[in-house]
Amino acid sequence: NVIIITSITLLFCIGFFFFLLFMNNYIHSDLYKNEIKTSKKKNIDTYVKTSNSNSVIIEKKVTEKKDHFQNTVHMIAFGDIMLGRNVENQMNKKGIQYPFEKIQEILQGKDIVFANLEGPIQKNHIPTPTGSTRFSFKEGSIDLLKKNYFNVLSIANNHTLDFGKEVFFTMQKYLTKAGIDAVGHPREISKEYVVEKKVKGYAFTFLGFNQVLTPFDEKKALELIKEYEKEGAFTIVSIHWAEEYKLTSNTWQ
Repeated sequence: NVIIITSITLLFCIGFFFFLLFMNNYIHSDLYKNEIKTSKKKNIDTYVKTSNSNSVIIEKKVTEKKDHFQNTVHMIAFGDIMLGRNVENQMNKKGIQYPFEKIQEILQGKDIVFANLEGPIQKNHIPTPTGSTRFSFKEGSIDLLKKNYFNVLSIANNHTLDFGKEVFFTMQKYLTKAGIDAVGHPREISKEYVVEKKVKGYAFTFLGFNQVLTPFDEKKALELIKEYEKEGAFTIVSIHWAEEYKLTSNTWQ
């Protein structure tokens, strides 16, 4: 009797074990299906485990990640661009691309490439003699800058008026025509020299000021900046300042 009872108990236990296994697989399968439905509703990256513990990717939201990258604005900014003096001499020897040949890859693919153009670009170019600080850049410099992805340039500095107002405004006009936004003025603080543009749906405002060798109205500059500050927009300010050839900032800065 004891043996019979034990056998029956064992059979019952084995049967009950398979019943639990069946129910576990059934419930897990149902949860698995629900996970798939839920993941599709949530529209996010979802990972679930099957009964054999292997991870399965149910839905990979690749398009969302691509959209996020596409909506990200990449900006790179520089200080002064010098295309005259000894730099021009090197360009004449080594080719016009010389100043940018080692950084062109860094500039490529950026949405905004911003810098200060430290001198006037003019048709009647006059090379800068040694020791002179009256700068002039070749007319072909606009194509060179465009080729190297520069699309916003501050012209608010102490050299863009070196050859007078006519050269300054002609350069401004040709930069704009080439698709390069020219920002600021060497002596004036005005809305006229502010650039507003949309980049990937985002609003950007660019302002350029010069404080070198000219009276600078700080209050007026701050008022102009505040006027353009908006919710959800980006305000980029370039200030040409400090003491030339000094490696540290001054008290005013």
